[in-house]
Amino acid sequence: MLATERELRLDDIYVRAGLSGPESVADYWIQFTEMPDAEVLADLQALPVDVEVQYGAPASARELAALAAALTGAAADHPDVIHSAGTRYDPQSYEFRLEYAAVDGATDDEVAQVLDAGLADAAQGRPYQRLPVGVVLDRDDSREPSVTEATVQGGRNLFRGGSRSCTAGFTARRHGNRGALTARHCPNRLEYRNRRGIISRNPAQTSYNAVDLQFHRTLRRHSTNRQFRHSRNDDRTVRRVANAPDGSAICHWGGTTGRSCTYVVNQDTCEVLSGHRYCGLDVTRDDVSAGGDSGGPWFLGTTARGTHSGGNAGNASFFTRVGRLYFLDAHILQR
Repeated sequence: MLATERELRLDDIYVRAGLSGPESVADYWIQFTEMPDAEVLADLQALPVDVEVQYGAPASARELAALAAALTGAAADHPDVIHSAGTRYDPQSYEFRLEYAAVDGATDDEVAQVLDAGLADAAQGRPYQRLPVGVVLDRDDSREPSVTEATVQGGRNLFRGGSRSCTAGFTARRHGNRGALTARHCPNRLEYRNRRGIISRNPAQTSYNAVDLQFHRTLRRHSTNRQFRHSRNDDRTVRRVANAPDGSAICHWGGTTGRSCTYVVNQDTCEVLSGHRYCGLDVTRDDVSAGGDSGGPWFLGTTARGTHSGGNAGNASFFTRVGRLYFLDAHILQR
């Protein structure tokens, strides 16, 4: 929770936060580009767990997010050249990678032009036109394309035209209205549990189209609670809202796959999903999702972590981290 607050308030120096490894005496680590002020240090020292404060990283989370958006944006703009792309960042080695695969028949010159365009866009407006960190261009033409997984209580099924399409995420409040979150790439004219007249078929969407979130207002005469589907026979009430630390366990509920759990291995990345660039994504160690899961809740216990976006078959799942809700001006309902 504290890391989420600092990420939003100190995005010019905050980088990442995560669980410490077995060799560390601390429970968690949090990383900045420079030493944070005394107030932040006092807050961290007051926590009931030990937190290692790291500083001196070359780029902030905001700079890394802009770099990821520029590189994957260039790839998404040229599906005739690049058919799969995503970014990864290692906060310990400071290595930033663009993983990509070229389309069969694309020439080396065509690939280089796309990559150069992304790098130039990332450097534009920066001091001396220099990138915040070095970029490793990791080409692997066996990399499969990542896809979105679309086929008012969180975790319930959302239908379109009588067919199940997506999964409702956490319930939320936006501009005084209660409703349900789901993925922006899901259809607009969705029906809650295949019944019309419960949620709006004209959802509010994020101000930035690379953030995969939308909000369906609950219509009059219907109520909205704070619960979400935790497992097949268990609904729970949200008690906390916080981004997932790097290395932490995490679970999700999807209308297709049900409940699955894995670990977070990368934070705040961008990925080209079904030809569209999405950002603010956390990446999991395993692919635990399938078509129809999009929009569903990611959580740990009763802590809301994010909203499902997509997957890379057999390799990873992706969800929009909960801190990106500010692009929707919405707040998850909690006790």
